Amino acid sequence: MKKLELEPSKENIISTLKEDLFCRNEDLFRFAQLCDLQEDSCAISLNGKWGSGKTFFVRQLQYLMNACNDQSNLLEESEKEEIKSYFKDFNSGDQPNLGLKKEIVYYYDAWSNDNDVDPILSLIYQIAIESKKKYKFKHFPNVLPILSSIIAIIDFITGRNISNVVNAIENGLKEGKNDLDIIKDQKDLQNEISNFFDKLIDNNGDRLIIIIDELDRCRPDFAVKLLERVKHYFLNDRITFVFAINPKQLQYTIKKFYGEEFDASRYLDRFFDLRILLPKADLTLLYKNLQLDNSTYYERMQNLVISYFHFELREILRFYKSSKIAAGEFVHNTRKNAGISLASTFGLTAVVPILIGLYMTDLNGYEAFINGENSEPFISILGTDDVLPYYSSRLLDDNETFEKSDNNKKCVDLKGKLQQFYDAVFNSKRKERSEETRIGKFFVTDKVKDRILKSVTLISAINDYDI
Repeated sequence: MKKLELEPSKENIISTLKEDLFCRNEDLFRFAQLCDLQEDSCAISLNGKWGSGKTFFVRQLQYLMNACNDQSNLLEESEKEEIKSYFKDFNSGDQPNLGLKKEIVYYYDAWSNDNDVDPILSLIYQIAIESKKKYKFKHFPNVLPILSSIIAIIDFITGRNISNVVNAIENGLKEGKNDLDIIKDQKDLQNEISNFFDKLIDNNGDRLIIIIDELDRCRPDFAVKLLERVKHYFLNDRITFVFAINPKQLQYTIKKFYGEEFDASRYLDRFFDLRILLPKADLTLLYKNLQLDNSTYYERMQNLVISYFHFELREILRFYKSSKIAAGEFVHNTRKNAGISLASTFGLTAVVPILIGLYMTDLNGYEAFINGENSEPFISILGTDDVLPYYSSRLLDDNETFEKSDNNKKCVDLKGKLQQFYDAVFNSKRKERSEETRIGKFFVTDKVKDRILKSVTLISAINDYDI
């Protein structure tokens, strides 16, 4: 079974740039130009919902800008030329390196580091690690060893002798001061950090871009400290910060720290000079690769459920995988569905994708649905148009029709017939499991509900794991 969700590995990043899988290459290039044109210290928020592809976008940005910096060793020369070739159509005048400056770009996953004691020291430590230098570090749970290691890195890279700072810290410990007091006492630390970045930029490029991702997932104290200390420690006209965030969630995080009445939106305005909305991905090519082309009724239902729940990129991949396992092969494989009632086949085709979508987004709604208390998703998705004509026509009795006509047939409402089917499956008052409820050509017993719910578990004979 393949893992459909793309990890931001070098291979996947280069591959998606080549294919322009999310139709974002031009957006990516324009964002790189925006970063390139900053002349002062700048903080940009790249805003998008969880699962919208922010991480992949900023990692692609990192690779694009490193491809245009001949001092970067993140990529081989052949990889740099390959990546640049994917953006040549956006390079007016055929300028060298796509017309972009030599930017130094570092990526920092705040969430994976939020167990660190101090966010700024953690960030500097991570940048030093990514600088491709070879260091040996000892990790301890208190602040001093982390700080000492980072100072040692700064000392090594800049060539400055700042051992007196380390000595002052060690002497402070002997005098009974706690770790945080000692850090606050080091007035030279901010200058040393500034010197470190100056040296880094002078040696390797024109500007430093630091990407901070997943801040909205961090502990509230870690997120707030990182935001507030960035302004103090990175007062450099040649540094740009890009924060890839879900702004709504980050506001919740800030309120957890300062209180529910705190104006988190205005608070964020203090830190972000520009707020950029991540363009929505064009999923046409992705759908084509997944074969979600409406060639079967089940694929049509998958697309309808994706639209109904407004799934983001990551959710689409998760939903597709689960729904494909659940019944994707069964519903159009005559050998697998031989002997299964028409009502069960309709349930597997039309109901299973909806239940998987509900289970992903709303557990209470899922429970209400299977308990006969929430038919709304089923009626809304199938009742607005004749999306499954083969099945909807079989909801009718011989004397019924969905269209007004001059014959003697009774005109009925599609939504009403769908409600009858839903009630027969999930809200039935049958006394015996084998007792049938007839709706048009469908004969519904308790086995229909059993098959639907068993399919959704993803561990039944109906399921197909060869995806």
